Amino acid sequence: MDGFSLGANYWSRQGGPLMWTQFNPQVVREELKAAKSMGLTTLRWFLYWPDFEPSPGVDNEACWAHVDEFLSLVQEAGLKTFPTLLVGHMSGQNWDPLWREGRDLWTDPWMLDHEESFIRRAVTRLSSYDSVAGWVLTNEWPLYAGKTTPEVFDGWIRRMVQAVRDHDGQNRPITMGDGLWNAMGVDNGIAVELLSRAVDIVGPHVYPENEDALAVAMASYVHCALAQGENPVLLEEFGTTDAFGSADGQAAFYRSQLTGALMAGAVGAWAWCLTDFDLPQQLPYAHHPFELRFGLMTTTGQRKATGDVMHQFAEVSQGFGAVQHDATGILVPALQTAMVPFARGPEGVLQTRVAQAMLMTLAQLGFNPRVLREPMPSQTAIIETIPTLPELDDCSVIFLVAPRIGEPLRQRLWDWVERGGHLYVAYSHTFWFPQMKEQLGVRYEGRYNVIETLSGPKRLTCHFGDTIDFTLPPGMSVPFVTLGAQGAEVWAHLEDERPVLFRYQVGRGSIVTNAVGWEASPVRLESLLALYQSLLAALNIYPDIQIVGTSTQLARSTTGRIIAMNHGERPSGLRSRAGSLRDQEGTPCPQGVTLAPHTWWSGFLS
Repeated sequence: MDGFSLGANYWSRQGGPLMWTQFNPQVVREELKAAKSMGLTTLRWFLYWPDFEPSPGVDNEACWAHVDEFLSLVQEAGLKTFPTLLVGHMSGQNWDPLWREGRDLWTDPWMLDHEESFIRRAVTRLSSYDSVAGWVLTNEWPLYAGKTTPEVFDGWIRRMVQAVRDHDGQNRPITMGDGLWNAMGVDNGIAVELLSRAVDIVGPHVYPENEDALAVAMASYVHCALAQGENPVLLEEFGTTDAFGSADGQAAFYRSQLTGALMAGAVGAWAWCLTDFDLPQQLPYAHHPFELRFGLMTTTGQRKATGDVMHQFAEVSQGFGAVQHDATGILVPALQTAMVPFARGPEGVLQTRVAQAMLMTLAQLGFNPRVLREPMPSQTAIIETIPTLPELDDCSVIFLVAPRIGEPLRQRLWDWVERGGHLYVAYSHTFWFPQMKEQLGVRYEGRYNVIETLSGPKRLTCHFGDTIDFTLPPGMSVPFVTLGAQGAEVWAHLEDERPVLFRYQVGRGSIVTNAVGWEASPVRLESLLALYQSLLAALNIYPDIQIVGTSTQLARSTTGRIIAMNHGERPSGLRSRAGSLRDQEGTPCPQGVTLAPHTWWSGFLS
């Protein structure tokens, strides 16, 4: 993709999913023109499977004639598109071809043949169009096909991707359209690493709902950050409906999701969806009426507040360049996506919660960490090689999501620490290190394999200068393990003198072990900000730009640009520690920058 792909998911307001049997070229032309004027560059559109293949192996030529007309209109409007090939789920309902007759979409040989054949025929028809910029295999396939296993998924995804490759001829990028929910700890069998090996782009679908307003605002940032890996990340779906909030509230949500995706390094963001619908008696809208009002514009073509935000963001994102992560990193164990044989337990949800707390806290402090993942263990080798993980060498401090990693990665990490790196080990659910004294400088002092927790208010006294009060809501607890120092220095203790933070010197670097799983709290703990800030200061690690306030984050790009977003209800500010902040026009900001609530700022640091 060239630049940031700003786009929308598209059904025409004439028919919605039935647009190919009710095709109105004049309405479509108006909608495409509106998309272009909004600053959009890309539309994702859908081959509604029941209409396009009414009988096994038989294509509906009338629908394909409308596709030809549609793509001519797309070319006329100057847009690019990503067709979605296998569409059996849409807007809260599954839509089977009548001839499926309950066959399993992952494993039934006859059904697999027809899935592959439909993809081959569709790509053959579409491959000659210049307006087709890439391919989306499915729409939220796990909701349609159900849960699978990594082994079954691996064979399925390779087969369907190859079907596209064989008939494309231009090596256009492929994304699955699954929503990438496994990157957030969901266990549906779509292993992130296996998916990344097969496709070219991974695509989160983000529709957050939470009591924590900041968690909602930063949802796309967190999901796109946890999707980081070898493949580009595209925020493939996000959106709001008039049924759930005001125009101002939806606009604020859009600002947060767009900037969050950009800050996480995503290559694009596609809203759900381009237009509202006036189809109250048509499924799925008859039973999901809130789906009628997700559009960036109304059924009369008037741009909504969210459409205005897209138009404004088009200017901000243009030429921003690739995100430049700083020297902080978050390392996610393979267990978070269920990649270790016979070991899962609470890992998916728990480790995702910890990683989210780390990402949000570091972002609130002005950092933009990179996310590293433990390589997937070999399923056949007897001896594992030590991973190279070259991104590790770009970091001065790593936050390890859980002390549950394989020995080869542990050896690589400890080598990195010996050469000067700093490792923070968060606790959430048992250690996997067999030599605690030699590896962490601590020893167990609790009873064997007895799960411990902390609850209620707790005061943490840090030996490097600060006293921090943590308050857990009534009835809520966090993981805890009783440890004692055995070579490590006690860096913090609770009010009852129990040591809970340990620093262990290893070569030129250090390992900081936390015996309390503050990050694993079911609710976000504001005091974590103070702990991380004090800890990083003790390690002499500071962001280049200081954030004044607790609800703002920022990112820098390789082109020297900066974007900051205030997600909160109060004004916030930016102050440069080194260099001068300048606005978009190059005007110096010697007193720093003030951001009003729910607004972004874009400029430079020189």
